[in-house]
Amino acid sequence: MGSLKRLSLAGLHNITDMAVDTIAQQTTELERLYLAHCRQISLEAVHTLLRNQRKLQQIVLTGVPALCQGGGMEQFSENPPTVRLGVRFLDRLYEL
Repeated sequence: MGSLKRLSLAGLHNITDMAVDTIAQQTTELERLYLAHCRQISLEAVHTLLRNQRKLQQIVLTGVPALCQGGGMEQFSENPPTVRLGVRFLDRLYEL
């Protein structure tokens, strides 16, 4: 399973954290993972997966209740970059 690049388990309601942990540990080339509507996956399992899958480009988690209940997802996103605009740029912008 190490060279697997794409995996879809979407709609498989019996997928648990144990399965997600196994995927996280046994795949090294995974680029796309579809776990939409896998209702038994926890936020912790997703966190483990994201930490271990360095090549992961896309993960679909639509309809996963643990992610829809609010709270916790902020830890996976970065703050937007701070943009500092010089005074001269702002003056020119207002002139337009």
